[in-house]
Amino acid sequence: MATHRDSRALLRSLPSPSWMIRVLAMTGLALASGCADDIPEVPDPTDGSTGEPTTTGTPPGDSSSDGADSTGTGGQCGDGVIDGGEDCDGVELGGADCESQGYLAGTLACADDCSFDTSMCTATICGDGVIDDGEECDGMDLGGADCASQGYDGGTLACASDCSFDTDACTMTSCGDGMIGGREVCDGADLGGQDCALQGFDGGTLACEAGCRSYDVSGCYACGDDLIGGPEVCDGADLGGQDCALQGYDGGTLACALDCSGYDVSGCYACGDGVVGGPEACDGMDLGGQDCAGLGFLGGTLACDASCSFDTTGCNTFCSTPALPIGPDGDTTTVDSIVIPGGGGYVTDLDVILEANHTFVGDLIIELHHLDSGTSEVLQDSICGTAEDIAATYDQDAAAPPDCVVPIAVEGDVLPEGNLDHWVGLPDAGGTWELTITDQFFGDGGTLDQWCVRVQTDVLDPSMCGDGLVTYGEQCDGMSLDGAVCEDTGWLGGGVLGCDGSCLFDTTGCLGPQCGDSAITAPEESCDTNEIAGQRCEDFGFVGGSLSCSFPGCGVDLDECSNEVIAVCASPGAAVGSVMATVSSTVTLMGPGLVADVDVFLDVTHPYTSDLDVFLVHDASGTMVELTTDQCIAGDDVFAFFNDEAAGPPDCQLPVSIEGSIRPEGVLSAMDGLALAGDWTLQVTDDYTPLDDGVFNEWCIYVRPL
Repeated sequence: MATHRDSRALLRSLPSPSWMIRVLAMTGLALASGCADDIPEVPDPTDGSTGEPTTTGTPPGDSSSDGADSTGTGGQCGDGVIDGGEDCDGVELGGADCESQGYLAGTLACADDCSFDTSMCTATICGDGVIDDGEECDGMDLGGADCASQGYDGGTLACASDCSFDTDACTMTSCGDGMIGGREVCDGADLGGQDCALQGFDGGTLACEAGCRSYDVSGCYACGDDLIGGPEVCDGADLGGQDCALQGYDGGTLACALDCSGYDVSGCYACGDGVVGGPEACDGMDLGGQDCAGLGFLGGTLACDASCSFDTTGCNTFCSTPALPIGPDGDTTTVDSIVIPGGGGYVTDLDVILEANHTFVGDLIIELHHLDSGTSEVLQDSICGTAEDIAATYDQDAAAPPDCVVPIAVEGDVLPEGNLDHWVGLPDAGGTWELTITDQFFGDGGTLDQWCVRVQTDVLDPSMCGDGLVTYGEQCDGMSLDGAVCEDTGWLGGGVLGCDGSCLFDTTGCLGPQCGDSAITAPEESCDTNEIAGQRCEDFGFVGGSLSCSFPGCGVDLDECSNEVIAVCASPGAAVGSVMATVSSTVTLMGPGLVADVDVFLDVTHPYTSDLDVFLVHDASGTMVELTTDQCIAGDDVFAFFNDEAAGPPDCQLPVSIEGSIRPEGVLSAMDGLALAGDWTLQVTDDYTPLDDGVFNEWCIYVRPL
């Protein structure tokens, strides 16, 4: 009598697809009742079939056929659209699956010819409690197997979810005897020759897990697995609780070196390590490519402070380190200049930093000049006597003037003798700033080591007439006369000085005579402006030089008179005009050396000085300097000292039009560095001879040698 098991065995031998299996299974009872003659003929198992269910057949009702035309009338196979004659097209299955094709499970696909591909469909289901082909077990059905049949000594065999044996609960009584046996992978110290390296790790200690069925790799380590092991200091993200701060840095991101041998601190930062990192603006000499100009200053020297923030105190501070000698010859002036870029706006504050050594500071007059605006201020004048050296900042906000206490006479922040606030409101600090140090007496000397101009600016003008502060362009402000009295403005009779609404001196309350009106009023005045009453340095016991008139006192100024010059004079007494258009006079200088400075005195009587052209010639080199040409129309006479240091050109005031200390039209410094010895010629030309004759009375050349 046939049974269900006989039916199952029969089904397994058939090559038909699952729909046939289902049909035959349904007829099993009929077979048992003798209806065997209704069973379709079963193919011979020996006809070459494998006896396994095939997954390539086509179930009943499948309308596809081999060699179907893939071009169809409605489209083309492969265009992703199911057309007439196509079961499917690409991923488009028309809602079909393995079950709709008569299989129990699996994944239906579409073949290249747009017919169903059932190769991934299956006629068996893991989990149905019945062991099918390819299954070791299924649910509780172990097919009679147990732990012993699997090579274990005991325990409970189970079936895994993929219908393979689960031996996790099986045991081996020999596990723990230190010898690998049976299904044991390892046993105690017996690792079968394996170690961590053979297990794919970098090193460490391999062990055997308690069940002898696998290795215990917890003692192995591998750089890159994000777990610190063995000699590793760190591993990937596993830093062992360390961070930049614990490594001695201020902050940042700590990382692990690629070989796990140490920490990568390139992402850490520490103020003082000389490298900008994290929130640091700078670090030591590393300014991150920044400079004063980049921070909005005119220029200067940017630095970094101890907290790794920018130190801008050196910005807008412009320095020179000339190492120039001061003295020791008397009446010598040391000159140095600094050029500041323009465009920074109005000056709001200005200080001067000076470092100089000198053995008799009381000999010195120190001044600062802004050549572009023609303004000057005295920093100190003949103070501190025999005390030595200067290391000071002249600051209008300082508490007091220098205390002149040794060992450094002028030190720290000191008030200047002049008023540096006179530059507050200067529209542009740019241009040339000049420092002059005059050593008045012979003997003591020193060196100008360094000096700086520190200037602060703003786009808004900080000065305002009426604010009570005397600033740039103002002589006074309100009640503030900046210490001035009538005599300081040239009114020699005194009186009451005031300030008008434009912040200029109001001298209506001052008394004359007035110095500066180009008229000598005796006895109060011995000269006035360029009117020097025919006086010369020689009249005051000097070898030569250029005599000028001081202001505001209108006294003779002997500053350019000197005993250190070589003076040679000539008195041609020659007519200049209709008789002789050009008169030349030559003198010869003796002595070795080169020229350091040249001044020229000229005395010409002439009723029309604008006819005169006067030139000094260094005969050996042919160098020619223009002293005066066609100056002072309708003016009378010349009695002048031509020198580069003079305040300006002639004032053309009668009775002598070209008089006093006069700046030549050319520059006498063109003679500097030439040989002192030799012939020097003065040429006086009357370029309009028909009228106005004159006399070339006298001339002198004063040369200071190097």
